[in-house]
Amino acid sequence: MLLSTNQPMQELRILETSQLVDLLAEHTSNYTKMQSTGASEEEYARCILTIKAIQTEIDVRKKVTTQSNITTPPEFS
Repeated sequence: MLLSTNQPMQELRILETSQLVDLLAEHTSNYTKMQSTGASEEEYARCILTIKAIQTEIDVRKKVTTQSNITTPPEFS
């Protein structure tokens, strides 16, 4: 499920977190293959930007989850 250049990064928001992790693994694998087989600067840059976008979306979700798990302490009177 590699992201195409036509697929906007905003579409990452509609994917399940497990799908994002799978997508990150696919693009990371693709990047690793590019390093061994060679690729154009543009392909490297596009792959790196995609990986960073996926990582950012995952990080945002982790922060939201963490913040929603924080409860306010009870008030003592």
